[in-house]
Amino acid sequence: MAVAPVSGEAAQLAELVSIELAREEGLVVVAWPVVSPLTGKPLEEIRRALKAETVVALAVRGGTMTAHLFQPDLDRKAWGGSFTWEPGQERELAVAIARGARDGIAKLRRPRPGE
Repeated sequence: MAVAPVSGEAAQLAELVSIELAREEGLVVVAWPVVSPLTGKPLEEIRRALKAETVVALAVRGGTMTAHLFQPDLDRKAWGGSFTWEPGQERELAVAIARGARDGIAKLRRPRPGE
């Protein structure tokens, strides 16, 4: 899994979300220094370059953070959320995003009807 900011504004939070996700047993998260140079690249390019099965994409728009868990090669979005926060609440925001991403991963791991 890789956590990728869509814009530079989301970069600091991407690192915090990566840290939170890395705490999850059995989940491999690409290290932030490896992901950082790919900021702003298309998700499929990031996934391919990092050999990541899934990508958490983060973007800041008008004071709102959006986060989406994608499986880009299959064009599947497993989870998405929109969050507002105040300065100083970045860790709480990272925890909430990581929780949502973990739920999305569980959803992706479940067999789809007809599979």
